[in-house]
Amino acid sequence: MTEESQQKPPPIVITMDGIAPVAVTFGGTQQVFKFDWQRLVGFPPFQMFVSEHSNESIANIDEWIIDHVIGKLNAVGEDVFFQEYSDWHSAKGYWKNETVFGELK
Repeated sequence: MTEESQQKPPPIVITMDGIAPVAVTFGGTQQVFKFDWQRLVGFPPFQMFVSEHSNESIANIDEWIIDHVIGKLNAVGEDVFFQEYSDWHSAKGYWKNETVFGELK
């Protein structure tokens, strides 16, 4: 074996940006939002909230959730929609030890 073949590959480095606003692409347009909607659309409690407040089935939620979220953001605004979700999350009482994003309090 040569010395070159015995060298280790470079380490994999994973970084996090913290709480900075996240640029999210919805419908081909990139926007910066205060809240991480892209993360929320894949989060089961948020999916439950959206399903309860729509006429759509949770069975095929991946097919319609982004369009629904875009519609709500356009209709009521980001702050109002997030507050509605936060209030719903608290009222459900299922996740008392978690934030609306699923992190432990």
